[in-house]
Amino acid sequence: AIGVAIVLSAVFGVDLKGTFTALGVGGVVLGFALQDTLGTLFSGIALLFEQPFQIGDWLEVDGKVGKVIEVNWRSVHIMTRNLEQLIVPNSVLSQAVIRNYNKPSVQHVEAVDIGFSYGDAPNLVKRVMRETALSTTGVLDNPLPVIQTISYDDSSIGYRVRLFLDDYSQVPKSRDECLGCTAGSFWTR
Repeated sequence: AIGVAIVLSAVFGVDLKGTFTALGVGGVVLGFALQDTLGTLFSGIALLFEQPFQIGDWLEVDGKVGKVIEVNWRSVHIMTRNLEQLIVPNSVLSQAVIRNYNKPSVQHVEAVDIGFSYGDAPNLVKRVMRETALSTTGVLDNPLPVIQTISYDDSSIGYRVRLFLDDYSQVPKSRDECLGCTAGSFWTR
């Protein structure tokens, strides 16, 4: 193209100022028109090379949690627990804070808070909470669940059990089972 321009200008005496101006303006217009598309494309390429997540990982992006079901050059498809599909453009992902619940380890810590009466002995409450946590599906026994007193409220003492889970997809089930069993096994004692 440069050679043709030199020949046209030097040999034939063609004035190329208008052509270069038009090409320059056309290039700027084209650049602005393709800005979002090219941004998404390059963000997709960067995400594919960096691989901060992969299909099957559980992510939190902008407060939304879901499982990655597809990754392509334009977007990432995420399925939430409510079976809603989120399609997040790569340009948005490249600027967002992404929490990956599967990396660097699949192990996840889930906190479950529960209140007990002031009449319930704290050592008994903690023992029952530990036993219940260890009998909950998906909860690891190494490391052991951690039970802490977190508040002294008007009508109860608040406790928190930190469950160590090996599968983030089971969090709602494990939370429910731990809460139900803690109250049930405590009241039967």
